Amino acid sequence: MGNRSRNTEQQKIEKDRIRQKKIDVNSLNKSAEDQKSADKDTDDKKNSAKTKKSDGSMVLEGNERARILFCSLIVMAVLIILDQITKDLMIKNYSVGEGMVIIKGFLEFLHIKNKGSAWGIFNDKPIVPILISCVLILLILFVYKNIIKYRKYKSLRICIVFLLSGALSNIIDRIRIGSVTDFVYFKWLDFPVFNVADIYVTISMMVMLILLIFSYKGSDLDVMLGNGYLDSEGNYKDKYNAE
Repeated sequence: MGNRSRNTEQQKIEKDRIRQKKIDVNSLNKSAEDQKSADKDTDDKKNSAKTKKSDGSMVLEGNERARILFCSLIVMAVLIILDQITKDLMIKNYSVGEGMVIIKGFLEFLHIKNKGSAWGIFNDKPIVPILISCVLILLILFVYKNIIKYRKYKSLRICIVFLLSGALSNIIDRIRIGSVTDFVYFKWLDFPVFNVADIYVTISMMVMLILLIFSYKGSDLDVMLGNGYLDSEGNYKDKYNAE
């Protein structure tokens, strides 16, 4: 009888031990699941932060700005070289006043020397387009410096790259040969003869105007002119009355 009681007690102890082991295993599994859940929450927060960082309104990091500036300079160099090559081809193959018909009655290449600005404006006052170009370039560089910090103005930065490329390439002409070489002539419109650099300038200015009217607000214009800035959340702050 005593042995049976002892066996029953031992079985009870063994069952309690097994039950405790199960509890411990469940606790470990729960802890592991909690840790996985915590890690997942951390990853979600990191991914959310990355998404927020690239949403088009956040401030760019220094290395990102440097990369954008480097790429902008490379693109500008390519655009300027392309414009200079087209002008040199006209100079080497055609005398002034000569050219070739591309589409009869519609489009021609006609070699023209232009001492003025785009489309022959100020042709009798060559100093005027030089001064205008210099002022324009300085203003553009000032705006570019103010907006390069922000993702929001990517489209505007691209326009500025094309605008600067066109302005600089025509200035190179004036310094190198004393005038700008124009050759694209839409005969059916009797449109003033222009060049590839003029195309850069015209299209980029048109796109910039559209952006300013439809995509950007007055506060964005303040940022461009250096009167305000965007904080890390992309909210506008007045430079002189920031809270």
